[in-house]
Amino acid sequence: GEDKNLKARALFFIGEIKKREGHFKSALEAFEKALQNSGSSYQQRINILLEKAQSLEALNRIPQAIDIYESILQDSSAVGSVEKQSLLLEADLFVKIKDFEHALDCYNRYLRLFKNDPLTSGILLKEGEITVEKLNLIDEGFQMLSRVWNDFPKSSFVPEARFVYAKGLENAGRTKEASWVYPMIFRYYPGTI
Repeated sequence: GEDKNLKARALFFIGEIKKREGHFKSALEAFEKALQNSGSSYQQRINILLEKAQSLEALNRIPQAIDIYESILQDSSAVGSVEKQSLLLEADLFVKIKDFEHALDCYNRYLRLFKNDPLTSGILLKEGEITVEKLNLIDEGFQMLSRVWNDFPKSSFVPEARFVYAKGLENAGRTKEASWVYPMIFRYYPGTI
């Protein structure tokens, strides 16, 4: 009942404090105990699982963290905001461990599930950055980056998307093309770069 829920909440906050202090093993222990006491509150359980996954990640227990994110995504009762958070955290984890293909898979899943989401332009930018800067696929990255300025012309990510594209062109030895993009950034987006 209520005592168990209160205990779970207290353990959750202890875990958060330990995590902020950089004591990830203690944080993980607190989150595991909190899960055991979480009762029937779906949102409480999800919050604990997300914190547990981040603690595992900090302890470099990457496969276990990924398993938690995937279990959340497979949960039939997962709501949109939980799916969004899980996908973005999992994608960031894959970027961190330089598994760019899996990161792109997470971002693509996000874009398929949440077509008109406010974060779409930022996710397209992240996909474009990975594709251009990490995988060195300029033309494929351009397709993603161009969607940022074509589909979301008022997005705050447009100048950065153009910059990533120009830098990618320059790194690929296509300096003449890059020389056309850089001035466009300064002309149309003064004060952004």
